[in-house]
Amino acid sequence: MPRTQQRKLENLAGKLGKCRRENTFLDGEDEDVKAVESLEDVDRVLKHLADGDVERVGYKVGLNLPEGAFRGVGLAEPFTAPILKGWVVGDGAEVSGLYATRPGIAEAEWGFIIGKDLPSSTSPMDLDQVAAATSHLCLCIEIAASCMQGPSLTLLQKLSDHGLCTSVVVRPLCPTAPLLETETGLEVLAEQDVSLSVNGKRVVGPAAANPLKELHRLIRLTHSKGQGLQKGDLVITGAVVKHVGLKPNDQVVASFQHPTGDELVHVKCSIGAQEPTN
Repeated sequence: MPRTQQRKLENLAGKLGKCRRENTFLDGEDEDVKAVESLEDVDRVLKHLADGDVERVGYKVGLNLPEGAFRGVGLAEPFTAPILKGWVVGDGAEVSGLYATRPGIAEAEWGFIIGKDLPSSTSPMDLDQVAAATSHLCLCIEIAASCMQGPSLTLLQKLSDHGLCTSVVVRPLCPTAPLLETETGLEVLAEQDVSLSVNGKRVVGPAAANPLKELHRLIRLTHSKGQGLQKGDLVITGAVVKHVGLKPNDQVVASFQHPTGDELVHVKCSIGAQEPTN
Protein backbone atom coordinates (compact mmCIF):
# COMPACT_ATOMS: atom_id res chain seq x y z
CA MET A 1 0.00 0.00 0.00
CA PRO A 2 1.32 3.50 -0.83
CA ARG A 3 2.48 5.37 2.24
CA THR A 4 0.12 8.26 1.44
CA GLN A 5 -2.90 5.92 1.50
CA GLN A 6 -1.78 4.34 4.76
CA ARG A 7 -1.32 7.74 6.37
CA LYS A 8 -4.83 8.82 5.33
CA LEU A 9 -6.37 5.70 6.91
CA GLU A 10 -4.41 6.29 10.11
CA ASN A 11 -5.59 9.90 10.11
CA LEU A 12 -9.18 8.75 9.62
CA ALA A 13 -8.99 6.45 12.65
CA GLY A 14 -7.73 9.36 14.73
CA LYS A 15 -10.42 11.71 13.46
CA LEU A 16 -13.23 9.22 14.10
CA GLY A 17 -11.91 8.49 17.58
CA LYS A 18 -11.85 12.23 18.31
CA CYS A 19 -15.41 12.63 16.99
CA ARG A 20 -16.56 9.86 19.32
CA ARG A 21 -14.82 11.40 22.34
CA GLU A 22 -15.92 14.96 21.62
CA ASN A 23 -19.39 14.16 20.24
CA THR A 24 -18.81 15.87 16.90
CA PHE A 25 -19.22 14.98 13.21
CA LEU A 26 -16.73 14.37 10.40
CA ASP A 27 -17.58 15.66 6.93
CA GLY A 28 -18.05 12.81 4.47
CA GLU A 29 -16.11 14.86 1.89
CA ASP A 30 -12.97 14.78 4.04
CA GLU A 31 -10.03 13.46 1.97
CA ASP A 32 -9.22 10.84 4.62
CA VAL A 33 -12.80 9.50 4.46
CA LYS A 34 -12.46 9.12 0.69
CA ALA A 35 -9.35 6.97 1.23
CA VAL A 36 -11.61 4.05 2.29
CA GLU A 37 -12.00 2.12 -0.96
CA SER A 38 -12.00 -1.56 0.08
CA LEU A 39 -12.90 -3.85 2.97
CA GLU A 40 -9.16 -4.12 3.68
CA ASP A 41 -9.12 -0.34 4.17
CA VAL A 42 -11.97 -0.67 6.71
CA ASP A 43 -9.91 -3.29 8.55
CA ARG A 44 -6.88 -1.00 8.58
CA VAL A 45 -8.86 1.91 10.04
CA LEU A 46 -10.34 -0.26 12.80
CA LYS A 47 -7.06 -2.03 13.54
CA HIS A 48 -5.18 1.26 13.79
CA LEU A 49 -7.52 2.45 16.55
CA ALA A 50 -7.32 -0.92 18.32
CA ASP A 51 -3.50 -0.79 18.17
CA GLY A 52 -3.47 2.57 19.94
CA ASP A 53 -3.82 3.33 23.62
CA VAL A 54 -7.30 1.78 23.95
CA GLU A 55 -7.43 -1.87 25.02
CA ARG A 56 -9.29 -4.35 22.84
CA VAL A 57 -11.73 -6.51 24.81
CA GLY A 58 -13.40 -8.46 22.00
CA TYR A 59 -14.71 -8.54 18.46
CA LYS A 60 -17.98 -8.02 16.61
CA VAL A 61 -19.36 -9.57 13.43
CA GLY A 62 -20.90 -7.07 11.05
CA LEU A 63 -23.25 -7.54 8.10
CA ASN A 64 -24.03 -11.18 8.89
CA LEU A 65 -26.18 -11.48 5.79
CA PRO A 66 -27.69 -14.75 4.51
CA GLU A 67 -25.46 -16.80 2.24
CA GLY A 68 -25.37 -15.34 -1.27
CA ALA A 69 -26.51 -11.88 -0.24
CA PHE A 70 -23.09 -10.24 -0.14
CA ARG A 71 -22.76 -9.73 -3.88
CA GLY A 72 -25.51 -7.13 -3.74
CA VAL A 73 -23.54 -4.98 -1.28
CA GLY A 74 -20.16 -5.52 -2.88
CA LEU A 75 -18.64 -7.69 -0.15
CA ALA A 76 -17.42 -11.28 -0.15
CA GLU A 77 -18.47 -12.06 3.46
CA PRO A 78 -19.18 -10.35 6.82
CA PHE A 79 -16.55 -8.09 8.30
CA THR A 80 -15.05 -8.12 11.79
CA ALA A 81 -14.27 -5.15 14.01
CA PRO A 82 -12.66 -4.80 17.43
CA ILE A 83 -14.63 -3.97 20.56
CA LEU A 84 -12.61 -1.61 22.72
CA LYS A 85 -12.53 -1.06 26.47
CA GLY A 86 -15.09 1.51 27.51
CA TRP A 87 -17.53 0.49 24.80
CA VAL A 88 -19.05 -2.33 26.91
CA VAL A 89 -21.67 -1.54 29.57
CA GLY A 90 -23.86 -3.69 31.79
CA ASP A 91 -27.53 -4.61 31.71
CA GLY A 92 -29.78 -1.63 32.46
CA ALA A 93 -27.16 1.00 31.64
CA GLU A 94 -27.86 4.39 30.15
CA VAL A 95 -26.00 4.79 26.87
CA SER A 96 -25.25 8.46 26.36
CA GLY A 97 -22.57 10.59 24.75
CA LEU A 98 -22.99 10.82 20.99
CA TYR A 99 -26.02 8.49 21.14
CA ALA A 100 -27.94 11.23 22.97
CA THR A 101 -27.43 13.76 20.17
CA ARG A 102 -28.14 11.88 16.93
CA PRO A 103 -30.22 9.01 15.53
CA GLY A 104 -28.83 5.51 15.98
CA ILE A 105 -29.81 1.88 15.67
CA ALA A 106 -30.10 -1.07 18.06
CA GLU A 107 -29.52 -4.77 17.32
CA ALA A 108 -30.21 -7.83 19.49
CA GLU A 109 -27.29 -10.28 19.40
CA TRP A 110 -26.04 -13.43 21.10
CA GLY A 111 -22.57 -13.05 22.56
CA PHE A 112 -19.88 -15.44 23.77
CA ILE A 113 -17.06 -15.11 26.27
CA ILE A 114 -13.95 -16.92 25.02
CA GLY A 115 -12.71 -19.44 27.58
CA LYS A 116 -9.11 -19.89 26.44
CA ASP A 117 -6.49 -18.19 24.32
CA LEU A 118 -6.91 -18.83 20.58
CA PRO A 119 -3.68 -17.58 19.00
CA SER A 120 -3.49 -17.09 15.25
CA SER A 121 -3.16 -20.44 13.50
CA THR A 122 -3.25 -21.84 9.99
CA SER A 123 -4.99 -24.99 11.27
CA PRO A 124 -8.76 -24.54 10.89
CA MET A 125 -11.07 -25.19 13.85
CA ASP A 126 -14.29 -27.14 13.42
CA LEU A 127 -17.60 -26.16 15.06
CA ASP A 128 -17.11 -28.50 18.02
CA GLN A 129 -13.71 -26.99 18.76
CA VAL A 130 -15.12 -23.49 18.50
CA ALA A 131 -17.98 -24.33 20.89
CA ALA A 132 -15.56 -25.90 23.36
CA ALA A 133 -13.46 -22.70 23.33
CA THR A 134 -16.32 -20.66 24.84
CA SER A 135 -17.00 -20.24 28.55
CA HIS A 136 -20.20 -18.19 28.82
CA LEU A 137 -23.23 -17.18 26.76
CA CYS A 138 -24.38 -13.55 26.87
CA LEU A 139 -27.40 -11.50 25.85
CA CYS A 140 -26.36 -8.32 24.04
CA ILE A 141 -27.70 -5.13 22.52
CA GLU A 142 -25.40 -3.35 20.09
CA ILE A 143 -26.02 0.38 19.80
CA ALA A 144 -24.52 2.08 16.75
CA ALA A 145 -24.52 5.69 15.62
CA SER A 146 -22.58 7.69 13.06
CA CYS A 147 -19.77 10.22 13.28
CA MET A 148 -19.70 10.84 9.52
CA GLN A 149 -22.24 12.94 7.70
CA GLY A 150 -22.83 13.63 4.03
CA PRO A 151 -24.97 12.35 1.15
CA SER A 152 -22.19 10.57 -0.74
CA LEU A 153 -20.88 8.13 1.88
CA THR A 154 -20.26 4.64 0.49
CA LEU A 155 -21.14 1.41 2.30
CA LEU A 156 -17.46 0.80 3.08
CA GLN A 157 -17.07 4.28 4.56
CA LYS A 158 -20.16 3.71 6.70
CA LEU A 159 -18.71 0.40 7.93
CA SER A 160 -15.54 2.10 9.16
CA ASP A 161 -17.73 4.75 10.79
CA HIS A 162 -20.13 2.37 12.56
CA GLY A 163 -17.23 0.15 13.59
CA LEU A 164 -15.92 3.00 15.74
CA CYS A 165 -19.30 4.30 16.96
CA THR A 166 -20.55 1.26 18.84
CA SER A 167 -21.57 0.53 22.41
CA VAL A 168 -22.44 -2.99 23.58
CA VAL A 169 -24.86 -3.69 26.43
CA VAL A 170 -24.07 -7.12 27.91
CA ARG A 171 -25.84 -9.45 30.32
CA PRO A 172 -23.95 -12.70 31.00
CA LEU A 173 -26.56 -15.47 30.92
CA CYS A 174 -25.01 -18.86 31.70
CA PRO A 175 -21.92 -21.04 31.29
CA THR A 176 -21.81 -22.82 27.95
CA ALA A 177 -20.49 -26.14 29.35
CA PRO A 178 -23.97 -27.50 30.32
CA LEU A 179 -25.30 -26.58 26.87
CA LEU A 180 -22.46 -28.48 25.20
CA GLU A 181 -23.59 -31.63 26.99
CA THR A 182 -27.03 -31.52 25.35
CA GLU A 183 -27.86 -33.14 22.04
CA THR A 184 -28.11 -29.85 20.15
CA GLY A 185 -25.27 -28.02 21.91
CA LEU A 186 -24.87 -24.36 20.94
CA GLU A 187 -26.59 -25.04 17.62
CA VAL A 188 -29.87 -24.59 19.54
CA LEU A 189 -29.30 -20.82 19.55
CA ALA A 190 -30.20 -20.66 15.85
CA GLU A 191 -33.71 -21.87 16.73
CA GLN A 192 -34.48 -19.61 19.70
CA ASP A 193 -37.01 -16.79 19.39
CA VAL A 194 -35.62 -13.29 19.84
CA SER A 195 -37.40 -9.94 19.86
CA LEU A 196 -36.32 -6.34 20.20
CA SER A 197 -38.53 -3.55 21.50
CA VAL A 198 -38.16 0.21 21.72
CA ASN A 199 -40.59 2.00 24.03
CA GLY A 200 -42.75 -1.13 24.04
CA LYS A 201 -42.97 -1.51 20.24
CA ARG A 202 -41.65 -4.98 19.35
CA VAL A 203 -39.76 -6.25 16.32
CA VAL A 204 -39.92 -10.05 16.06
CA GLY A 205 -38.28 -12.34 13.57
CA PRO A 206 -36.37 -15.57 13.08
CA ALA A 207 -32.64 -15.72 13.66
CA ALA A 208 -30.76 -14.22 10.71
CA ALA A 209 -27.78 -16.49 11.21
CA ASN A 210 -26.47 -19.31 13.38
CA PRO A 211 -24.51 -17.62 16.22
CA LEU A 212 -22.09 -20.54 16.58
CA LYS A 213 -21.32 -20.50 12.86
CA GLU A 214 -20.80 -16.72 12.99
CA LEU A 215 -18.33 -17.21 15.86
CA HIS A 216 -16.59 -19.89 13.80
CA ARG A 217 -16.40 -17.50 10.84
CA LEU A 218 -15.03 -14.69 13.01
CA ILE A 219 -12.25 -16.89 14.37
CA ARG A 220 -11.35 -17.92 10.82
CA LEU A 221 -11.29 -14.30 9.63
CA THR A 222 -9.21 -13.03 12.55
CA HIS A 223 -6.73 -15.90 12.17
CA SER A 224 -6.43 -15.18 8.44
CA LYS A 225 -5.29 -11.66 9.36
CA GLY A 226 -2.69 -12.96 11.79
CA GLN A 227 -4.81 -12.00 14.80
CA GLY A 228 -5.87 -14.20 17.71
CA LEU A 229 -8.48 -14.16 20.45
CA GLN A 230 -7.70 -14.10 24.14
CA LYS A 231 -9.33 -15.73 27.14
CA GLY A 232 -12.04 -13.38 28.38
CA ASP A 233 -12.72 -11.75 25.00
CA LEU A 234 -16.33 -10.89 24.24
CA VAL A 235 -17.56 -11.82 20.74
CA ILE A 236 -20.94 -10.59 19.53
CA THR A 237 -22.18 -12.50 16.51
CA GLY A 238 -24.49 -10.19 14.57
CA ALA A 239 -28.13 -9.16 14.55
CA VAL A 240 -30.70 -11.93 14.96
CA VAL A 241 -33.72 -9.73 14.24
CA LYS A 242 -34.16 -6.59 12.15
CA HIS A 243 -32.47 -3.57 13.69
CA VAL A 244 -34.57 -0.69 15.03
CA GLY A 245 -34.00 3.04 14.90
CA LEU A 246 -33.20 5.00 18.06
CA LYS A 247 -33.45 8.54 19.35
CA PRO A 248 -32.65 10.18 22.70
CA ASN A 249 -34.72 8.98 25.72
CA ASP A 250 -35.66 5.66 24.07
CA GLN A 251 -35.99 2.53 26.22
CA VAL A 252 -34.63 -0.63 24.59
CA VAL A 253 -35.30 -4.26 25.60
CA ALA A 254 -34.03 -7.39 23.84
CA SER A 255 -35.83 -10.63 24.78
CA PHE A 256 -34.37 -14.08 24.13
CA GLN A 257 -35.83 -17.55 24.53
CA HIS A 258 -33.57 -19.30 27.03
CA PRO A 259 -31.60 -22.07 25.27
CA THR A 260 -32.71 -24.63 27.89
CA GLY A 261 -36.45 -23.97 27.59
CA ASP A 262 -39.28 -21.54 26.87
CA GLU A 263 -38.42 -18.98 29.57
CA LEU A 264 -37.77 -15.48 28.24
CA VAL A 265 -34.67 -13.64 29.44
CA HIS A 266 -33.97 -9.99 28.80
CA VAL A 267 -31.25 -7.36 28.50
CA LYS A 268 -32.15 -3.67 28.46
CA CYS A 269 -30.76 -0.17 28.25
CA SER A 270 -31.87 3.41 27.84
CA ILE A 271 -30.62 6.12 25.52
CA GLY A 272 -29.60 9.33 27.27
CA ALA A 273 -30.84 12.77 26.43
CA GLN A 274 -28.71 15.70 25.37
CA GLU A 275 -28.09 18.10 28.23
CA PRO A 276 -29.49 21.57 27.57
CA THR A 277 -26.94 24.28 26.85
CA ASN A 278 -27.13 27.72 28.40
